[in-house]
Amino acid sequence: MKDIYPHATRWQVFKYKVRTFFRKLFILGAFIGIIALAFQIGRYAFPLTEDAPTGPTIEQKIETMKWEIVHTIRDTERAGNEEDDGIIIYDTNKKMSIGTYQYQKDTVIYYYKKLYGKDITPKEAVLIALDDKLAGQLTYDVIFKEPKGWVNWYNTSKKHGLEGRIAAIKEITK
Repeated sequence: MKDIYPHATRWQVFKYKVRTFFRKLFILGAFIGIIALAFQIGRYAFPLTEDAPTGPTIEQKIETMKWEIVHTIRDTERAGNEEDDGIIIYDTNKKMSIGTYQYQKDTVIYYYKKLYGKDITPKEAVLIALDDKLAGQLTYDVIFKEPKGWVNWYNTSKKHGLEGRIAAIKEITK
């Protein structure tokens, strides 16, 4: 300031320097504030993937599709009956189909041995076929672990087009 105003006093020079310092500080603070505000706006406008709301994963969706197929089989095979009705129907092969999934004893015994490595008695096979939860899990495993497991419910599979859906799910989950 002495260069511009040679007659300035020390007090005037001091005031000038303090004023200049606070102006620069204010400008710097405003600049930093604008940048911080821009980052905050950007954070809400373009959230990071970890902040984004998450929905069901593809694996969960596929699992839901699998169980929808199992429930379609159950609902068609039971023909309006419930688990507590203890459904037993004589098939054309003169054997009984049991429960809401319409299992035959020999089929339950076969798949329990093949899928789970477990030998079960005919009585246990009947009890499994009558239990919706156990029969449902067995159906799930037969359909999705066996190459042509859906054939055990051939008419239902054809009626609802399950063969193609099952093939698509198996292809996706390879």
